[in-house]
Amino acid sequence: ADVKLPDDDSQTAGDHGWRVVMAQSLNGLGCGSSSKPGFRTAVATPKRMHTGTICSGGTACQAQAIDRRLGDFFTIEIDNTGRVWGGYSNTTQGGATALPAFVRQSGGPSFGRTCDTGPSRQNKKRGQAGPCMLAPLVGLGASDQTPARGDSVRLKVVLKACKLSNATKQLKGTRVNLLRKRDGRFVKIAGKKVNDRCRASFTKNAGFGRAVFKAKWPKQLDAFRAGRSLPLTIKTH
Repeated sequence: ADVKLPDDDSQTAGDHGWRVVMAQSLNGLGCGSSSKPGFRTAVATPKRMHTGTICSGGTACQAQAIDRRLGDFFTIEIDNTGRVWGGYSNTTQGGATALPAFVRQSGGPSFGRTCDTGPSRQNKKRGQAGPCMLAPLVGLGASDQTPARGDSVRLKVVLKACKLSNATKQLKGTRVNLLRKRDGRFVKIAGKKVNDRCRASFTKNAGFGRAVFKAKWPKQLDAFRAGRSLPLTIKTH
């Protein structure tokens, strides 16, 4: 609401307005250098999309004659450019039901990209777009992070960017490398192509006390930059 409501109660009577606010995190999957997710917010609908009370009592709202036209129809999706689309209910046209409305992210950092899509500092005078590339969003997991010494462990790599539309077609069949930390730096110990689901697995013998691994997607496509996973530690017993 555009005013502070008592106890943040959406059922407070009045003629206050409501707007859609979008929250975005670019390091929620461990993609950034921070150990904790950070969020930035932006008002997606500068004009109010609802006025007054919002009932939060479910099916009892109609019996109580409290406005519940907004329903539970808010949703978001990410398109193949990394931009957010939002769908919401709009009651400003009046009537007994809300109308569907949509917004699309038009600026700022996009999901899966390493920079904004606006002109870069070097190309601003020319009006050309900056050198933005998608991130492959490399994830690494293990079948067991505390195996018995000498057991086999399966390390599983996934390119999370394949969840974006059209990315799977580009990334499937590309190569990922498995790295192990030795003498303070990560070195390649194996490589493999990802399958049609953008996944690959490596089976290793846990003949060690403790080992730290990373997965790396080396740059292979013009649209994507190189990427690495967060480190994964395996300790045997």
